[in-house]
Parts: sequence; structure tokens; C-alpha cells
Amino acid sequence: MELILNKYNFFNIEKTVQVFYYIQKHSKTTSKLELIKFLFFADRIHLRKHFSLISLDNYVALKYGPVASNSLDVLNKQTEYLSNFSEEELKFLDCIQQTGLVEWEIKEVSGDLLSNN
Repeated sequence: MELILNKYNFFNIEKTVQVFYYIQKHSKTTSKLELIKFLFFADRIHLRKHFSLISLDNYVALKYGPVASNSLDVLNKQTEYLSNFSEEELKFLDCIQQTGLVEWEIKEVSGDLLSNN
């Protein structure tokens, strides 16, 4: 029997928060736009090297370029989208704090779902 934690079998909130924390820690950015752009470039580089996305997200075309749709919903804490996830997964949203109009602070998540690649 297959264990299904959410409707989106592959997208993982915990991993997404870890990726945003890593980006913020190494780039010193707090801008939502820059976090999303860095994620796009990290996914692009990872896809070229390893034939898979770090975020396991779906990209959509928006005004300022491609955006990882689910990751943006996590940053914005979009309740309609997030209602598909379990309480265990949603606890990682506590690590994301909006500190200004377009600034976010991401706190470290224990555990490590990111590879060394």
C-alpha cells in the first residue's frame, strides 16, 4: 500500500523551506522576488547537471519571468493551496516570516533533505 501525504505526491514543503533557507543564508537576500529567482536558477543548473529539479515544482510564466508556482504559494502562505497538506507538513510554514512588504526571513529547519550536489 502506498503512503500519500498530500495530493501533490512530489512537492515537499519541508524541502522547499530548506531550499529558501539555504538561498537566504548564502545570498543574504530577504526579497521574495530574489528568493524565487535564485530558486529558478538553482533548479535550472541542477536540471542541466542531474536531470531533475531541486524544488520538484511546476513553473509558470508570470510578468517578471518563470516562477515556481507551489514554492511561491508556500512563501505567500496561500491557504487555498496549502489546505491540501497535512498538519505535519504545514508546521514548516512557521519557519517563514514576512518581515516587510516584500521581505521574508527564513528560519533553519532541522534535518536535511538537500543533497551535496
